[in-house]
Amino acid sequence: MDSNLEFKEIREIRILPRNGCFYVEWVYELKADRPQLDQAKVLGIDHGVDNWLSCVSNVGTSFIIDGKHIKSKNQWYNKQVATIKESQPQGFWSKKLAGITEKRNRQMRDAVNMRSEISY
Repeated sequence: MDSNLEFKEIREIRILPRNGCFYVEWVYELKADRPQLDQAKVLGIDHGVDNWLSCVSNVGTSFIIDGKHIKSKNQWYNKQVATIKESQPQGFWSKKLAGITEKRNRQMRDAVNMRSEISY
């Protein structure tokens, strides 16, 4: 249980089976104030492949988030899937495929969360 949540705030607990694993989702109500946005400041985001995100603002700042690491992980996954599914009927699925799919999904989620925590 996360240390920043209080039991009395939890509205629902979901247990989700996915690829041989179980995920627990804690649903709680969050009361947040609407942030005051400055309409004069804009950020343009371009989604790419090698450069995962290229961002430019109208206040003179820009940054690029490298996507080669994420692309490499996805290529490894696709190669493994192709090897396992070779000479198998269409729609074939196994525990090994479920395991590597779950691993790839965790890696992608982790990479996205780490990248979003970076401030430039």
